[in-house]
Amino acid sequence: MDTRLALSSLIALTNENLGFSPSTPSEFNDASLKIQSATGKSISQSSLKRLWGYVHYSSKPSTTTLNNLAQFNGFSDWKAYVMSLSPEGMDDDSGFLEDSLLDTGRLATGDRLALSWNDGKECLMECIAPGRFRIEMSKNIKLQEGDTLTLHMLGIGHPIYANDIVRGGERIPAYHGAKKGGLLSFRILHG
Repeated sequence: MDTRLALSSLIALTNENLGFSPSTPSEFNDASLKIQSATGKSISQSSLKRLWGYVHYSSKPSTTTLNNLAQFNGFSDWKAYVMSLSPEGMDDDSGFLEDSLLDTGRLATGDRLALSWNDGKECLMECIAPGRFRIEMSKNIKLQEGDTLTLHMLGIGHPIYANDIVRGGERIPAYHGAKKGGLLSFRILHG
């Protein structure tokens, strides 16, 4: 399993178990205290800020930090967490995704998708053709109401990739969202 993907998934699981996604210094402090209270082991606010992408940091997190975060989420250590994502255990380059994945081509015209991710970012989009959507509402994201785009797959804990975006009759570059921690939730609202 790709280490970045495993870490992104662990961060999404941590957000779920914390009951919030830290996005301010005081929330990182709260997260640090909750982790220490649950595990008896501490992860500094600075380490959490780096993991969540709140501050830029190009080095890899320490094994101790990863172990402590995995333990907070009910795993014995980081390795056990990674192994849980790859049941085959032998092939780190491939695996099967669970039910947290949506093939958007299965949605019917008129269906809507409500998406949310870190920092209060969310959008509502309507399916206008198989795999093609129009943004109806956007909050704290770069996509705007009225944009149309192609979106093939969505997965909890994974980033969003959209292409073939048209805004005001002009084609704009592909979109990469939910980079910090991946998608937190999606809901299908049938038309």
